[in-house]
Amino acid sequence: MTYAQLKNELEGVRPVNNPQKRFWIIVLLLAFVMASLFVIFSFQKEPEKLLSMQVQQGQLQDIARGTGTIKGLSYSLVSSIEGRVAEITHQTSDIVASGDVIMRLTNPELTNQLEKASKELVEQNAEKRALIAQLNLEQVLREETRLKLRSEIAEARLESHGKKRLSQSGAVSQIEYQKIQLQVKNLEALLDLNLKKETFSDEAAKAKVESIAAKIDRLTSERSRLAEQATQLVLKTQHPGVLTLESSLKEGDIITRGSKLGEVADPNDAIAEVLFPAFYSNQLALGGQLEINMNKSVYMTTIVKIYPKIEKNFVRVEARFEQLPSELKENTAFSATLKLQPTDEVLFVESPQRITPNHSYSYTILRNGVSLDMSLKFSEAINGKYPVIGAVQKGDVLVAQVK
Repeated sequence: MTYAQLKNELEGVRPVNNPQKRFWIIVLLLAFVMASLFVIFSFQKEPEKLLSMQVQQGQLQDIARGTGTIKGLSYSLVSSIEGRVAEITHQTSDIVASGDVIMRLTNPELTNQLEKASKELVEQNAEKRALIAQLNLEQVLREETRLKLRSEIAEARLESHGKKRLSQSGAVSQIEYQKIQLQVKNLEALLDLNLKKETFSDEAAKAKVESIAAKIDRLTSERSRLAEQATQLVLKTQHPGVLTLESSLKEGDIITRGSKLGEVADPNDAIAEVLFPAFYSNQLALGGQLEINMNKSVYMTTIVKIYPKIEKNFVRVEARFEQLPSELKENTAFSATLKLQPTDEVLFVESPQRITPNHSYSYTILRNGVSLDMSLKFSEAINGKYPVIGAVQKGDVLVAQVK
């Protein structure tokens, strides 16, 4: 036994002399290395690829499909005048006919003028009464003065007559007789002057009374006119139906032009409220014919209103029935179709890869060498093409990174 063999025997280690064992050891080492490489490369991020789509413009003819519900047709009650609510003649839930008065108003401005005219009329009547009382008092005082003067004239005439006889007999001097004659003439002149003054005073008083009376007549007529105009303001319904008034409306409220007072719902009429994908907004027009499929029947309607606001990628329209269904219930659901005319305003891409309609995606738009980041959506495919919802233009290139 050699020294090496003896040493190995003592250390408990035996050399590997079997070729088959050596092969399997090498295989295991290679498997371990391959597994390590696989784990390393599997966690590395795969390089992203670019998806490029060209925005095109073309002519499409399609049938727009929407859904909706039946709504009761209602008309808003909007005030066209201003005033204070004096009387509410109808209440909520009343059935009203076209032309029914639902409330009466007073015009605040005319009411103020009426109050002013009434106050002035009272003042003028009071002035007239005071003037008449004053004239009556003056008339009594003048009559008293006339009676006194006439009494003095009568006494003076008697005295003059007596002194005339005495002067003829020489008992009274001629001068005394002439004095009493002069006194009579002075009293008569004073009476005549008072009568003339009374005439002028009566004419002035009469003119003043007539002026006040004319003013009273004018104010009375003006007050009657204002009273009629201030209280004849009425609000009428223009459509028949069931009345619903604003809950806060009450007598004494000030109503301005444009104030909404409530609405009238016509139980014998209805509208179809339809939602179409926003993509069709440029192709919807007033007067368009919609086919309503409801209860296994088809009804023709006409678009009468298009809401300008896009709601969650849908556009809302209202359509009137050309002939009401025999059994029409509010909130009944239906489907609607609208045949669209060809248009050259359609922007679309052909068969985008890995795209789900009505989901938002981030794209880089290449436009004339400029990159723009934008969030876009795609509508349902039409004739194999997908309409683009977003601010894109013909010739834009949409670039997205997809795995």
